[in-house]
Amino acid sequence: MVSSRKLILHIGCHKTGSSSIQKALYDSRPALEGAGFVYFCRHRNDKLPPIRNANSWLQFRDGDAVECDIRRDLAPALVDLPGNVIVSAEHFSWVFDPAEIAAFHEQLRAIFDDIRVVVYVRRQDKQAVSHYQQGSEFRAFAAARYYDGHYRALPAYREELRDYLDYARRLGRWADVFGDDSMDIRVFDRECLHQGDVVADFRAVTGLDLEIPAARMNESRSFEQTKLGHLMNEQKLSRRLRKALLQHTDQAGKLLPARADARSFYQQFRDSNQQLNERFNISPQPTLFAEDFSMYPEVPC
Repeated sequence: MVSSRKLILHIGCHKTGSSSIQKALYDSRPALEGAGFVYFCRHRNDKLPPIRNANSWLQFRDGDAVECDIRRDLAPALVDLPGNVIVSAEHFSWVFDPAEIAAFHEQLRAIFDDIRVVVYVRRQDKQAVSHYQQGSEFRAFAAARYYDGHYRALPAYREELRDYLDYARRLGRWADVFGDDSMDIRVFDRECLHQGDVVADFRAVTGLDLEIPAARMNESRSFEQTKLGHLMNEQKLSRRLRKALLQHTDQAGKLLPARADARSFYQQFRDSNQQLNERFNISPQPTLFAEDFSMYPEVPC
């Protein structure tokens, strides 16, 4: 084993600036290499060009449930890379099986001496609204299937949603294997981020001593774009036709739930958030997140 190798493993969550972090890292590869880091952006299919994330190295399980396994050839693909390595994939957020995490850790610890797991979390009502909106995009089937919102701004709460949205449970599984001290759990809120920016925050948390330019990606969709996107997914329209139709939609407004519904949805996870905060001391807010719901209307729109 090569001594003193470090791995920074960024595991999402979705809709917490992951694409912005990935673009910034991808665009900064020469600077990173000068600082002794390699950003892993190889597609699993070597015939395809490099990509900004490692999602192709995770595989959705067969069946109705939305859940990922970590491909066993991911860790071996990191062995021959020089020096320290950064890996980023939102699909790690779909890994719910503790055995998958344990097997991955066993592979990684034979390669790296120091492993940091970085993850950003968002208040559950905001996460569900934004993530379900993402499900209206082309091929964003996982989010659409998982939340099953039926064109509602906020899906109805059901126990299965805890696999993803109960952060104490999901991230606790990673911490149980990698160790609490290896976890860097950050609140995705401008007031909590370093310099109010997720890329700057990632740089500060990881200790990367170089300038990585900010990059804003995947802005939220409008009310009409979200509803039309879900309908086009159901009809399996081509990307070209989808693009043409979306050009003629109203880009104003957002699909939002009623304030009371958002608060009720969040309450399902409030105690769990507090447990997570007590374990990792993430936020000065006892319940982890600020509890302001004024961004929502009184009636859904």
